[in-house]
Amino acid sequence: MVEQIKQRCGVPAPITVYDEEFSQLISDALEEMETAGVPKRLLTDLGQDTNPRVLTAAACYVKAHRGNDRTDTDKYLRMYRDKLHKLMLEPDFEDGSSEPDTAGNENHESVNDGHNTEVGDVDNSNIPAGDE
Repeated sequence: MVEQIKQRCGVPAPITVYDEEFSQLISDALEEMETAGVPKRLLTDLGQDTNPRVLTAAACYVKAHRGNDRTDTDKYLRMYRDKLHKLMLEPDFEDGSSEPDTAGNENHESVNDGHNTEVGDVDNSNIPAGDE
């Protein structure tokens, strides 16, 4: 992930003098994203398959915090926070998939059983008529 963030920050791969700073800032960004509620499955470093939105957020975080020039800090922090808020909206399924695990879970989808009832209406069609 360091190489990808360096590239996004305009630092050529052969320049390694900043790698430790990049690594620390990337770790800070990922930890902050996890604490904020971004699903862990998105934060996994998968090399070239790392989530591009996470890379963008991490690059904005790094740009905001690295070096001594603070003229763009607010701009990059705003961009980072915007991306963070969007990432926080991603669903987090326990098995790490992009689909919920419905095996053994109650089905919450509505079922049309042929009766036209509105929310709040009670369908009494299956209740036997009593003696009147």
